[in-house]
Amino acid sequence: MDVRLILLCLTSGALVVSGAIYGSLFLKRGNILIGLEWLIFAISSANAFIYFLSGLAFAYKTTIFLDAFTRALGIPVLTSVGLLQLTRGWKFTIRDDVLILLGGLLATAFLTSIESIAAMLPYCYALGWTVFSVVALGLAIRLWKLNEKTQAVALSIAVIFCQIIAMIDGT
Repeated sequence: MDVRLILLCLTSGALVVSGAIYGSLFLKRGNILIGLEWLIFAISSANAFIYFLSGLAFAYKTTIFLDAFTRALGIPVLTSVGLLQLTRGWKFTIRDDVLILLGGLLATAFLTSIESIAAMLPYCYALGWTVFSVVALGLAIRLWKLNEKTQAVALSIAVIFCQIIAMIDGT
């Protein structure tokens, strides 16, 4: 194994563990949308780990699909709605959460299956991340007002860097 492969496997493994832990914690606290997005992130990372070690095509395709879901709809829509549930008191039924998730998965299947749309996906990712950034910065403002200034600044810095990456990746 070369150093690059070792680093990819270690990183993927860490993402599997963090995704599983945070996904489980959000589910236990009743936030299904954020919990499921974290678990999808963990499954995607597990498939990446399998692909890096074995070159298995199915693992690669699963990772690509779940990554497209996370970048286009999972973080921008599911996590944004989940954060609004936490911060604004929005209440959805489990059925609503499942329908939102299934809608996102179907939309991802549609977006990734049509070649003419595939070329536009990076722009969709950038737009989606911009929507999430607005929601996350709104959360940072709420944290600031609650005198959680360190958390507010840390979240703001993370959002800015992630937005820069999304814009570079999306163009």
